[in-house]
Amino acid sequence: NQVSPFLQEIFMPLVMAIFETLSRPAEENDQTAALEKQMLRRSYFSFIQTIASSGMNEVMASQGAENIEHVLFTIIQGAVDFPDPIAQKTCFIILSRLVELW
Repeated sequence: NQVSPFLQEIFMPLVMAIFETLSRPAEENDQTAALEKQMLRRSYFSFIQTIASSGMNEVMASQGAENIEHVLFTIIQGAVDFPDPIAQKTCFIILSRLVELW
């Protein structure tokens, strides 16, 4: 209960910083940068999964329809388009949990 108001304030700025980092182009041959982006994407999905699974779904619900739509779009995109089976599994878990909650 004490963490929830804090997360509500920093949720979208944190998510937007992650999106900005992931949208930056990387050099084609830079395997380190590609791996770092993959790990950041996985960590982002794990963060969303933790929020959805720990009963703090009001953190996401309080962000406004446009922001939640953007976050949900990234989760759906991660489940379908992202070629990482671990991230895809995490996305499907998030979607399943959100369907149960909402």
